[in-house]
Amino acid sequence: MDGRKLILISYDDSYDPAKTEACFNRLMEKKVFTLGFFVGTPTAVKYLPMAESNKIPLVGLFTGAQTLYVPLRHWVVDVRALRTLTKRASRWRACGARLGTRKSA
Repeated sequence: MDGRKLILISYDDSYDPAKTEACFNRLMEKKVFTLGFFVGTPTAVKYLPMAESNKIPLVGLFTGAQTLYVPLRHWVVDVRALRTLTKRASRWRACGARLGTRKSA
């Protein structure tokens, strides 16, 4: 990025909210510029306030929990649609299938 190599640093929080602070602190010691790819709501809700207070972006949370996105959070970049949007898209696909439509955008 910007002429520099990216290094992926990974610590295992074991999907245990009690371990998130230790993992977060270890990452801060490494002076990371972003955090990413956390799985599940229980750990994500623990990482969120730490990331916000340190102004570190959270990218690619694998959870659809609206509490992480509503109200709009400046430091969260989601890669998964909210459940309400996913349900709506599924309904549109089902409706399109009944009409013989094969593609959607």
